[in-house]
Amino acid sequence: MVTTTARWSLRGSKMSVYIAYRDLERYIADNAVMGGIPVNNDIRLTDSDAGSYLLTFDGLDYAVSTKRAQKFVSDVLGQCTGKKRGFFPCVSEYNGRKTAAVVEICEGSDIGYYDMDDALLLKMLEDLRDDSGEPLDERGVIDHCYPYHKLPDGDFDLKSVCHQIYYKPVNTSPAVILPLEQDRKASTLVIEDGRVVVSLYDNGVVTEHDIPYELYPAIKEWVRELCEDPVEAYVDDGSLESFVTFGSNGERIFTDPDRTIGFLRKIAGERQD
Repeated sequence: MVTTTARWSLRGSKMSVYIAYRDLERYIADNAVMGGIPVNNDIRLTDSDAGSYLLTFDGLDYAVSTKRAQKFVSDVLGQCTGKKRGFFPCVSEYNGRKTAAVVEICEGSDIGYYDMDDALLLKMLEDLRDDSGEPLDERGVIDHCYPYHKLPDGDFDLKSVCHQIYYKPVNTSPAVILPLEQDRKASTLVIEDGRVVVSLYDNGVVTEHDIPYELYPAIKEWVRELCEDPVEAYVDDGSLESFVTFGSNGERIFTDPDRTIGFLRKIAGERQD
């Protein structure tokens, strides 16, 4: 799957889509810029980790309902002329054309790349835009891509708890939420391969703490308390944000940053000697 940043990513067995109309000349020029593509100029339909669909057209973002997006994907695949292996070309001219259709559909580990007439795809994307109402502002994009979730009443599969810096990358929609990797300003709890590990960031240093796995049931109950009062996903660029991920599709619940870092420090205090 060709993605602009980590947020438009493969997520377990969930289907992921990237359907776009690409100006190949502009694309190759952007690739030539120092540091890679500074702006993703594709006209595109993508899906988020939370299962929401977003249409980005001429730099504006539009909310697309799940039903409408799934019909669009089905209609696009019905117009494709064949499935191919490998990525789409990045050359400035392709079979005599200077624009291209990009159709990439992922289902689990199977990634399909499809041929399609680019003029037809552009018309379909224009129709999708016209059906999608007014463009969203930054807050609207994030709220659309990260709707409120709640933990199930019974048992649940806790994946992680994260407290980090939010920053808005310059090469995709503002809904992207990632840690400020270069500064390592992230504190996390991760459940993986029978281990519970808490990493705490403090004054430029990250310390790791192995937590007894027997505490996993108690940790989940403490997480349930943390998630009783979720907060909005939207935060200002450079501000702290926190969230819990759970379930097979990595659903997110955004939590209060102060309470979350307190929770992580509490769990770190239960570390194995």
